[in-house]
Amino acid sequence: MSDAAMWIGIGVTGVLSIVALYNSRKAHREAIALQKRLVEIEQQRETDRLRQAKAAKLRADLRPTPQGCDRLYIFNSGDCEARNVTAVMDGKPITEHPASPRGEEFPELIGPDSEVSYLLAWSRKTNPPYELEITWDDDSGNQRLYRTTLTSP
Repeated sequence: MSDAAMWIGIGVTGVLSIVALYNSRKAHREAIALQKRLVEIEQQRETDRLRQAKAAKLRADLRPTPQGCDRLYIFNSGDCEARNVTAVMDGKPITEHPASPRGEEFPELIGPDSEVSYLLAWSRKTNPPYELEITWDDDSGNQRLYRTTLTSP
């Protein structure tokens, strides 16, 4: 009986060793897959960070003038210039909006860490709030979009 118990013990030990080896290899493969995924996530974060560093960041604000009109100020707080800047106010190109004085040119380029302004004139038909949408290109490779509701200052 002792020989049989010994062989059973050896058999159980062998099976447990095989199971342990299998689980060890499986855990190793899972650890490698997890490490690869973490590297991919970090690479994507770095790519996103670099893309953001190449992006213009535009925001808009209305400010009153002494003449009773408002000026639309567009700020670029990014480190990159905004090119091909377009603005749509209340669904119309800003130069065609009733609050836009005729002949006023809208700036198509806004440098990094700078601001531009655009005159708006009040009338009974053209009181805020205005729905504003600004689009532009920059070095990030994506066309960018900013939306806001402009209210009276």
